[in-house]
Amino acid sequence: MIKKELNTEQGRRLIECIKIARVTQKELAKDTNYTPQHISNIVTSKRNMSTEAARTFSKYLGVREEYLLCEDSFRTGQEELYHFNSSSSTACDITLKYLESIGIDIMPVIPAPYTSEINEQEKSEFCDTTIVDGDGTEYLLRKFPSLKTSMHKDMTAFIYQHFPQGSPLLFFVELKGKKCFILTINEFGRLLKEVDSYAFFSANNFLEKHIDPQEHHQQDNKKKHSIFP
Repeated sequence: MIKKELNTEQGRRLIECIKIARVTQKELAKDTNYTPQHISNIVTSKRNMSTEAARTFSKYLGVREEYLLCEDSFRTGQEELYHFNSSSSTACDITLKYLESIGIDIMPVIPAPYTSEINEQEKSEFCDTTIVDGDGTEYLLRKFPSLKTSMHKDMTAFIYQHFPQGSPLLFFVELKGKKCFILTINEFGRLLKEVDSYAFFSANNFLEKHIDPQEHHQQDNKKKHSIFP
């Protein structure tokens, strides 16, 4: 973005944020110790917004400094977080579907104290496997399929989003209905990274060994099949 366009966009965004905050340019100037003329020059694109001014205005207006400086398109931290969660959740969903396609099913689960008083209808809400802690207490694993649709690869952010007081969440991994594993959050995060690394490695390995480079392929086509002069 060239300087003139940048100044124009910075001015437009500052006006937008002033209106949303329901303050005037004079109030902004007074409360942030900038002159009204300084604010006016930014709004009318006569000067660019400095980093210091953006930092001051962002705190006063409740918006992100990066947004005022036109470094990205997220006005608030909530907008940035929503975008991150949405894109990361999509990537995580693709990974989970890939694992499912090769017979690895993953279900978020939460340990619940064991009880024999579970009716037939409730049984479907639990895994067949139980776990035992260091004190010998037995726990059932209650399935949480709803979390599966919102998981994303930043497991720390995901856990805090759903369990701000600390996470009781585990992951029940079943291999083609036979072996099963119970993973902690950290182990599950490592599994996702391993899948990504392996998929990348496998794709590169396949291309290098079995597919001609694209430039070479295009050159061959031009020699043999080109209909252009």
